[in-house]
Amino acid sequence: MVISPDELEDMLSSHKTVSNLSAPIGEIHEGAESLLQHLYKYLSRTEGKVVTILVIGYQRRSASWDEDELDFQLNEHHMDTEELLVHLQLYWNITVRFLSSWQEVTNHVVAVTKALSKRPYK
Repeated sequence: MVISPDELEDMLSSHKTVSNLSAPIGEIHEGAESLLQHLYKYLSRTEGKVVTILVIGYQRRSASWDEDELDFQLNEHHMDTEELLVHLQLYWNITVRFLSSWQEVTNHVVAVTKALSKRPYK
């Protein structure tokens, strides 16, 4: 699945909302339908699926705040992002890759396709 940085931000805010509700890990909360909620529903219906999310064009955000405030905001955002990545990997078996261009997406797809083609067929 290829998403934009804005869609990742939506997933992050959705995850933070559910986390703030003290929901049990892996529980699907009803409410605002986000991409994350749709992904959770899909994965709970289909066992054994492996999903890779490619975030294209993800860069650190810059602002015109003073340096200390900016460092605090970026550090807090980084920690929230890391928490989401750990949650996705451990509880849903979702891998997230950050790529800067469509060329990197192409290279990633080619590499995965080559690796799969070299696996022994069962």
